[in-house]
Amino acid sequence: MAALALAAVAAAVAVALVVTRDSAPDEPPLRWSRPSIERALEQRLAAVPLSVRWVQCGVPREGATTYRGTTVLRCGANFGAPHMPVYCATVVDGRLVTDRDVPSLRCGRTAPRPRSMR
Repeated sequence: MAALALAAVAAAVAVALVVTRDSAPDEPPLRWSRPSIERALEQRLAAVPLSVRWVQCGVPREGATTYRGTTVLRCGANFGAPHMPVYCATVVDGRLVTDRDVPSLRCGRTAPRPRSMR
């Protein structure tokens, strides 16, 4: 049990250390769509020393929030630990923006439906 708690804490610390990465100059700007946001977030999280299994995003049931005119999605990331960190994510000026980049970014409290329930 203590090992699981330690793993969850390690996962939370590692995820918190993820930094903003700009797109390479030769990459096209990111377009807003749920699949493209999921892919971009999954790629960003791949830099964390834990292996991300999947990322799934959705609009919270209580209603969408916006940031700079774009809808903010609530995303769950599965690292294989008992706790799934939640990210608020959107696209601004062709770049992925998360609540780790802009702490004031909010996306509601309802988690996306896990892939196993689709």
